[in-house]
Amino acid sequence: MLGFVNITEELSYQKKFGIPDEYFGIQYALKDTPLDFQYSASESVSNFQAVKVDNTGEIIEITSLSTSLITYANSMHTCTGIVNYSTALDCGVYYFLVNDKFQSDYFRILSSMTESAATNVNISISGLNFEDTDFGIPDIEKNGTPFIDFGIQYQRNITPLDFSYSADESVSSFVAKRLDNNYNVVETVTIETGLISYASGKHTCTGLANFVTALDCGVYYFLVNGHYQSDIFAVIDIDDDTVDCLELFGGGTLELFSTDCLEIFA
Repeated sequence: MLGFVNITEELSYQKKFGIPDEYFGIQYALKDTPLDFQYSASESVSNFQAVKVDNTGEIIEITSLSTSLITYANSMHTCTGIVNYSTALDCGVYYFLVNDKFQSDYFRILSSMTESAATNVNISISGLNFEDTDFGIPDIEKNGTPFIDFGIQYQRNITPLDFSYSADESVSSFVAKRLDNNYNVVETVTIETGLISYASGKHTCTGLANFVTALDCGVYYFLVNGHYQSDIFAVIDIDDDTVDCLELFGGGTLELFSTDCLEIFA
């Protein structure tokens, strides 16, 4: 049920300090069906609007809705969500505004939604986490997901991270998607499918074999068969010829012991 506040008496959820993200836990609605809500008030409904906002919360469109969608009884305003709008809303982020002062939480309009099957559980078995995007949404695409880089794994530029996940098809394509700082895809790198084995309903990459061509440094995710998507990870360049040296700021290198460690004496 969608939350409401009287903005003449308190701040809306979107304007409160310390919230993790305005889109955190956002609810979804179909383009022609309102989310249900109920709030206490002692006045009749004179106007009902759907307010569309951009990524910064600025109003970009206001759509007037039929006040008959809201019923009033026993000091409660109620929308059951059973009756559709007369005109469908465009996709985007909105909030409801009633009588110019009763404001809802944000919600997102989708053109269509597909109910997932009860068997759609986490497909990952071990290693780098994977999601089947045909049935689930990866963390990187979820609205309000905080700290996408938190706990990010690192891999060498020539060796993939290991992973194993459940799947019922053989491997036909394997790519690495490189992202910019805004998590937009800027490059797609084709990887050898032979790095992934398929047996007994599992896709497995041991991480023991190297790429034919090293990846550039950056942030990536793997995508197998166009819909098995991994968590993001960072690629770092490790030059085997210099791993036993520590580069100094003033130039030159400091040779390390055979253990590849720098010993500091107390």
